Amino acid sequence: VPVTEKKKPAGRASSLRGFADVVKKLEASEPSLASFMIGSTAVDRDGKLYINLDNDFAVLFLSNDERKGAISQTIAEVLGKIYDKNSIVPVCSDGSEEEFDAVDELIDGETTTV
Repeated sequence: VPVTEKKKPAGRASSLRGFADVVKKLEASEPSLASFMIGSTAVDRDGKLYINLDNDFAVLFLSNDERKGAISQTIAEVLGKIYDKNSIVPVCSDGSEEEFDAVDELIDGETTTV
């Protein structure tokens, strides 16, 4: 195991400015998608974009690759920032990690434990 991997600096998290404008543009092109994102915030951490949503169903809805692709494309158009669909991570911001873990298992289609 290379020592350099252990010394990786912790990534800084920063709020994605202008994310409300992204949601606004999505309202015109993808109204059902945007309806789950109204009032959401987005944070960039280590090149991944975490979208904070109100509930687990919204997380599940936004976890679809096609929908993440639409979000990615709109971010690029509105903000000029590039996030591929694999770097967009919808999360539930209600503070319930236990529920989020259950959603993760549903999304992954696996119920294996480590």
